[in-house]
Amino acid sequence: MVVYQFRDQDSLEHWMRSAERELLLIEGAELLDGEAREQVVALVGHKSPVTAVASFRLTAQGKDRFGEIYSRVVEAMVQFPGFIRSERFEEIEGIQEETTVVFSFGSREQLDTWLDSSERRQLFEEIEPYLKSERTMNIVGGFAGWFGQPEEVEVKPWKQACVVLLALFPTALILTLLRTALLPEMGLVLGVLLGNIAGVAILTWVLMPVLTRMLDGWLRR
Repeated sequence: MVVYQFRDQDSLEHWMRSAERELLLIEGAELLDGEAREQVVALVGHKSPVTAVASFRLTAQGKDRFGEIYSRVVEAMVQFPGFIRSERFEEIEGIQEETTVVFSFGSREQLDTWLDSSERRQLFEEIEPYLKSERTMNIVGGFAGWFGQPEEVEVKPWKQACVVLLALFPTALILTLLRTALLPEMGLVLGVLLGNIAGVAILTWVLMPVLTRMLDGWLRR
């Protein structure tokens, strides 16, 4: 399966009708077992989507059952507000040892509604007997909480990263120098933990509100 995206319908159609694509399809035709199928999906734009990545290892029996259960999981997610999409990536021996599911919602609140739902809990109770290891899940998001609300003009990710770095570097440097001077005997792990706690607090309640106000015009361009 190959998934690719274009900015708009006209750009996609330009590629689909192109001579370059036609030549590549002819060249690759002998590599296919059966006819290639193509689907065009229009995704609704979301300014601040939140994505969760769940990974787990399945038993041999679980690999046979998971496809059917996953279909019902997606059917249930579609009924929840803010659902954008879900993708499944199966184990590949020697390369990817875990089955991975990636799904996105329009906001963290909408994602949490799904994660806390009884529908999800019931479906994952069916999956539990087929797991060889515990599930792991990571939630991926940007710095959106520091850069306004979803209904406002979207701030480009590289600009968000620049402002965060502008605040983070001097904060981390000063905290490290203070800790080294005042508490030289403190262990590395505890020192890093306390530094991170202090750094996050300073960024969230002191520096980021000031910097985002000062640079608002540049951020919104």
